[in-house]
Amino acid sequence: MKSLSDTFSLFTRDARKHTLFPTIKKLTEEALEKKNEGLAIISHNFGRWSWELNELLDQLDKSWILNAYCKMVQISDEMCEDGEREKKNIRSVLKKTCCFNYPCMMTMFKKQFDRLLPILEMFCTDHEEDVRISIAASYHEILTMFPDKSDLVPPLIELLHGGSTDVIAKVAHNLPKILPLLYENIRDNPGKTKSLQLDRLLLGCNQILRNSSSWRSHEALLKSLKTLPNCVEEETIVRTFVPLLKKEVLEVRAIPCRIAACDALLHLMRHISQSDTRAEIAKFLNEELSKHTCCYRRITFIDAVEIVLSLFSKKVFFENFLDETLRLTSDPVSNIRIRAIKVLPKIKSKLRLPEDEEVLLKIENFVKEQLKSPEQNGPTRAIINQAAVDLSRCETCFDSLDDQKVKEEKELWSEKKGKEKETKIKKPRIRSRKEAEDEEGEEFTRSSGLRVPASSIRATSPWRTERKAIAVVRPQPVLTVRSQSPSPMTYRSPSPAPKESASRPSRLPLSSAAKEKLKKAATDTPPPPSRSTRSTSVVASRRSDAMTSSTSSLESSNSLSSLGSSSGYGLRRSATSSSTFAGSSYTSASSYSLSHARSSSNLRRPGYGLSHVSSMSTFERKPAQMSLRVRNTD
Repeated sequence: MKSLSDTFSLFTRDARKHTLFPTIKKLTEEALEKKNEGLAIISHNFGRWSWELNELLDQLDKSWILNAYCKMVQISDEMCEDGEREKKNIRSVLKKTCCFNYPCMMTMFKKQFDRLLPILEMFCTDHEEDVRISIAASYHEILTMFPDKSDLVPPLIELLHGGSTDVIAKVAHNLPKILPLLYENIRDNPGKTKSLQLDRLLLGCNQILRNSSSWRSHEALLKSLKTLPNCVEEETIVRTFVPLLKKEVLEVRAIPCRIAACDALLHLMRHISQSDTRAEIAKFLNEELSKHTCCYRRITFIDAVEIVLSLFSKKVFFENFLDETLRLTSDPVSNIRIRAIKVLPKIKSKLRLPEDEEVLLKIENFVKEQLKSPEQNGPTRAIINQAAVDLSRCETCFDSLDDQKVKEEKELWSEKKGKEKETKIKKPRIRSRKEAEDEEGEEFTRSSGLRVPASSIRATSPWRTERKAIAVVRPQPVLTVRSQSPSPMTYRSPSPAPKESASRPSRLPLSSAAKEKLKKAATDTPPPPSRSTRSTSVVASRRSDAMTSSTSSLESSNSLSSLGSSSGYGLRRSATSSSTFAGSSYTSASSYSLSHARSSSNLRRPGYGLSHVSSMSTFERKPAQMSLRVRNTD
């Protein structure tokens, strides 16, 4: 049977469904009829088989699995005669295996909770301890699957009331998962079970584990008490669990249990909003623990100091625990001195200069005293020297982690727990006309996606009225104006020139005189040179001789001036000037009257040549003196 479970992954889905499941079904039915040793073996592997076949089976086959499991539980609970010792052992093993498979059945058949609940109650009250241990080890899984079922709380209480150390130990290792679910279940479903019963149950379990030899289980139970601030009220923590943890810190024998009790006590202290209670806990640690006659208790205080450094802000540590920690650096016991000095680098890492400079000086003074002390033991002296070196090498704090802890402490300690908030009943009021209009406007704005201004002009205006304002918007005419390209410049534009069209660019109507003038200009004046021609002429003029270029530019300027005066087009002669620091020529943009460039008229501009200015000066020898000669070109 065990080899069959191990080879499940080697079979295909069809083989599992049509071959393995009929075989398992046949063997199980035969074992249920005979009630022999094979039934215990089948029951041990029944949960694993069912889980592997869960996705392949239909509803009828799943019903058979549930019925077979219930039949096994029924057989295991039957009373045996005194003489049938062998059958009694078989049924005892059968009950243990059925208890082991119970979480699997609950997972597969969640809708059959009412049918499986009596089986759980039977396992929790069984007279055999092994059965109760088995169900206690898996009870947290059942609570996780059904956190809102209040029927699961009484069986757990009965299970713990049995008083078995092993049963309580199994539950204690899973208490961090169980306690929040239990308290929340009781809070949501108030019934027979109350939170006070759970509090007393925890105290009883702690007492049982404390007197046993299972210190690991006791440590787990004490650590689980850190979850209580999220489960019970602050008053219950102060009245019930704080005295318990104080007692465990001082009296428990196992050192891990003492450290766990200190950890739980400091976690509860962090969630207590009453400053008097927090001061009382700090005083207990300083007076009862750090000054205890037993050296092991004083070492426990150093463990508590490390927990405080990780939980609280440096302000809380400086106010309550710093002085006692420094005092232990001169303790008569060398182990305590060593432990106290080794904690000092951790304290220094929490400091932030220059605001904590006084604390740093105080720590360094205590270390100097220990270095000057006549220590006879060589290894102890070496450890103290090494701790002093580590302290000097340790860096101070630069991050904002301490600020975050201070913020969390203010939030936790400013809350007033345990007080119910009063619910105020608001009466419906009648809306005014203005409020109704504002709500309609908000709905319209929200639906249309418009942006609402921050301050309303209507609300601040002295001429405010209740009448809605209506704005009438008339359509405006849209004019499209087209013109030729601007007049040619003396430089080459990087953008491509627009294509000139023979048609009139403007669509506005012209007078008859303008039409005649347009026709005459089209017949008399030749078209201006194209973009490529102008670009070629610019390159050619730049490569020509300086004297020829100067003469041509002068003639071009004279012709332009005469043409502009005769035609009345508004063009003026190009003015050229030389710069003393640049040595290059430029053309005034205002000389061309660019305001006429965007005109809607279709008149052709007269053609004129490009001007090129050349300087004959030498920049290296005479940078401020230049001779300039300008001549016309053909």
